[in-house]
Amino acid sequence: MKRKSSKTALVRMKLPTRREDAAIRRGTRADADNPEWTPADFRRAMPFMDAVIASGTLRKIPVLLRVDPDVLARFRASGPGWQTRMNAALRKAAGLPRESPRAAARKASRKRRTPAA
Repeated sequence: MKRKSSKTALVRMKLPTRREDAAIRRGTRADADNPEWTPADFRRAMPFMDAVIASGTLRKIPVLLRVDPDVLARFRASGPGWQTRMNAALRKAAGLPRESPRAAARKASRKRRTPAA
């Protein structure tokens, strides 16, 4: 028997019968922990990363960024903390405040906790 390469092999999937499908749907409707979505749920839904960013739980977002080799070499040559300095340069170029709103809130929180001398 001639073997097909994995790239060209078709995936064969057995679809449920109408009776099996009805049983599956009954089971999902009966699951109180996983209710069926309503149109309102779909309107409120957002991509996972947007939800994480909106919640404020993610401090930095990992991205793949292509920069010229000389730019990267310059920042790396400046020693440890080069990514923080690159972020600061990007904030400045984008016309954003020197520190993120999250960092500013942390700094303000520390000042409130420090007893006055």
